Amino acid sequence: MLATNLGPALGLPMLRVVVIEVSDWLIEQTEDLRINLGGSKLPCRSGKQLGSLYVGSESPAMTLDYLPRELLERVLNIGDFSRVLVLDKWTCNSDGRQAIFCRKAPRSQRYAATFIDQGYCFNASEWSFPDCPLRGVYANNCVYEGVRGWDAFEPALARAEEMVRTPSGGVLPRFR
Repeated sequence: MLATNLGPALGLPMLRVVVIEVSDWLIEQTEDLRINLGGSKLPCRSGKQLGSLYVGSESPAMTLDYLPRELLERVLNIGDFSRVLVLDKWTCNSDGRQAIFCRKAPRSQRYAATFIDQGYCFNASEWSFPDCPLRGVYANNCVYEGVRGWDAFEPALARAEEMVRTPSGGVLPRFR
């Protein structure tokens, strides 16, 4: 939740996340809230959970979790992959970068990327920051072909540098 809330402060396309209350009744009535494990179906736990908005449209054909290199060239916000690397390195994302790609219109051949799954930030909850250069990068390196210098990481880099510490120890964006 912390890393996902830092993303929009850096100007990155991420979904808003909130804490939601999941009731026993909802789990009992919702088949999708069961995990298949070794032939058994285990119900999810009730209580406070992390929730985010759904990415994409109601048509599954318009929302994809993978694009081949040829289609990655059609991503409208391809430059955001280098900018999200600022977040991933800052928070030590020990997982590969994940994105969801949505077509903006049914017949459009262009996609927009939204970045998801910051669950392995802070070194997978170890709260350590080892130097691992390839952690946090997107699997297909063609998304970084436009990187020619530090400008490729702006404005996310400047915004990260401008964050201020609050009296309670939290971090807030400080924009001019």
